[in-house]
Amino acid sequence: MAVHVKGTFFVSQAAVPPMRAQGRGRIINISSINGMIADATDPHYNAAKAAILGLTRSLAKELAPWSILVNAVAPGHVVTEATRLRGAARMTMVSETRIPMRRYATPEEIAHSVVFLAGPGGAFVTGQVLSPNGGEAIVGF
Repeated sequence: MAVHVKGTFFVSQAAVPPMRAQGRGRIINISSINGMIADATDPHYNAAKAAILGLTRSLAKELAPWSILVNAVAPGHVVTEATRLRGAARMTMVSETRIPMRRYATPEEIAHSVVFLAGPGGAFVTGQVLSPNGGEAIVGF
């Protein structure tokens, strides 16, 4: 939990002074769908990711007067080396039972969400959670 929550807090804390000085900025935190819909395993991970979402909303409210926008991206399942190590059978089971789009996201798709929030499309977005999850959030765990 310390790495996820404290790391997010300390990086934000370091980024805010120069953003305040220039009168604008964007902070985009990375959380997880597990911060919104906890599963029965990894309670420490779920709690840490939920804490990042709470921190995101609190910072957004605090920093909005300086035009510092704070949002989070909370992906569902993503194809990574770690998910590949769990095996193709698990990926197929999760895709078929928990993700209406029937596949994991690619890292590039998650990056596009970050780019949206950092770009012109995110100019009036703060305190929000963008969750690219292929519909997993509507199905739940």
